[in-house]
Amino acid sequence: MNNLLITGAHHDERMKYATSLAMNLLCQFASGCGNCFGCLRVISHTHPNLVIIEPEDSDTNDIKIEAVRRLIEESHKTNFEAGKAIFIITHMHQITKAAANALLKSLEESRESKIFLALAPSKTAVLATIASRLISVIIKPTPTSDEYYDEKIVEKIYSITTTSPSLRYSFCEQFPSTRPELIQNFQNLLETCHELLRAYYKQNTSLHTQALEPLVSLKLSEALHQAVNMLNKNANPRLITENLLLSEWPYACL
Repeated sequence: MNNLLITGAHHDERMKYATSLAMNLLCQFASGCGNCFGCLRVISHTHPNLVIIEPEDSDTNDIKIEAVRRLIEESHKTNFEAGKAIFIITHMHQITKAAANALLKSLEESRESKIFLALAPSKTAVLATIASRLISVIIKPTPTSDEYYDEKIVEKIYSITTTSPSLRYSFCEQFPSTRPELIQNFQNLLETCHELLRAYYKQNTSLHTQALEPLVSLKLSEALHQAVNMLNKNANPRLITENLLLSEWPYACL
């Protein structure tokens, strides 16, 4: 089994999928039965061959280099029990650049007995250097589930949209200063903007009540797309951010 990037659906469903894979690999009957001692320890996150890395910083929700160093240390150990060692990174899209750089070598040198499962909303939300070293698996929401979205990104879109352009300077400081991270940030906003637009026409989704007017969504989508294109042409990240927020980002009283 290869190292995987699991995207799509909601975080809970991505985690359920990763847990299911771990159960299949560590099940005493090699079937992911869900009832044996191996499966029960995977479900309870107490299996010695299972390492889960989550954001620890309550302020930024980032996965920082200290957490990755612990993962690397564990990955170099001999498995405590027979079977594969499985490392689940729950929010790969929230890994810092320094932590990502530290992780790259482990991904490249991972042996057959070591499996990395990275979770993220989408492939574009993950740093390209990481995504390129993982096999992408996209899962779909269960038919009965509602649409899922990142509430923090929606809140950010609403906060900026409802603030007069002349008062948006403080928002500039909330965006990354480096080009790769800023591109990723804008792409996350763009994807959420598209979800808000789709939700406008879907009465049966929880996101419908927060949906943007179509013209606002379209204008914002166009502005974000243009900003990403400019960054890919090596434009100055700070100038692009200021131009987006103070000039191109639409203003609306929602």
